[in-house]
Amino acid sequence: MPTKGKPTRLKDVLGVGYNENDWIYDKFIALLKRIEGVNPSMDNPELRWVEDRIDDLERGIFLNTNDILKANEYWKKYKQQTGEK
Repeated sequence: MPTKGKPTRLKDVLGVGYNENDWIYDKFIALLKRIEGVNPSMDNPELRWVEDRIDDLERGIFLNTNDILKANEYWKKYKQQTGEK
């Protein structure tokens, strides 16, 4: 049953032609930059994990829910370490 108020789901408010993978790709690039700003070592498993997910997105492979949740954990962790609000 549709609601009478404004739509609140992301896919409801975005127009036609929006590609969710592009948005996710942009967020993963931002996460990569955050991690590199704190610990740019290639020995960092979190950095390698993010790079692997970016490679998957570039090849057209969709990420699963666990990947998104893990990226969210890293986002919060590195947001805290970089001192961003």
